[in-house]
Order: sequence, then structure tokens, then C-alpha cells
Amino acid sequence: MSRSPRHSHVGSRSHQEAQERSALTPALFRKFQELIYQEAGIWLAVHKHALLTGRVARRLRLLGLNSMQEYHDLITQPDQLA
Repeated sequence: MSRSPRHSHVGSRSHQEAQERSALTPALFRKFQELIYQEAGIWLAVHKHALLTGRVARRLRLLGLNSMQEYHDLITQPDQLA
């Protein structure tokens, strides 16, 4: 029984573009890190990058946002902070 080859390049461009839009850069991680510390007193160590990426990505999907920066901008608006 022969298997047909998989074409990993099909659709990979749109997937890569989506990943780039939603990337949590080191600078943006620091912004979230500081915000979380200010608001909750929790300091996220650098090795928690994947954890924060997953949590923020979930919020992006729920809110229909396109980037982690867009989410950060939203939650740091003066009327969003408690």
C-alpha cells in the first residue's frame, strides 16, 4: 500500500503569517510581565514565556483580536485597569 506524500508547504504561509502576528516578542513579554506584577503581584519568570503565550492566544481567539500587541493595548487602556 503506497502512501501519498504530504505537502507541508500547502497553507504554511498563512499559518506562518498568523504566528508572526500573534508572536509574543521578548519586549512584549516584559510588558505583560510588568503589568501582571503591577496588577496581581505575580512575577512571571522568563521560562514562563510559553505559558503566557498560550493564555494570551486563547484571549485573542475569544476576543477576535489579531495580535498580542493589540490585546496588550486593549487591556492597558485607562478604563480597563482596575
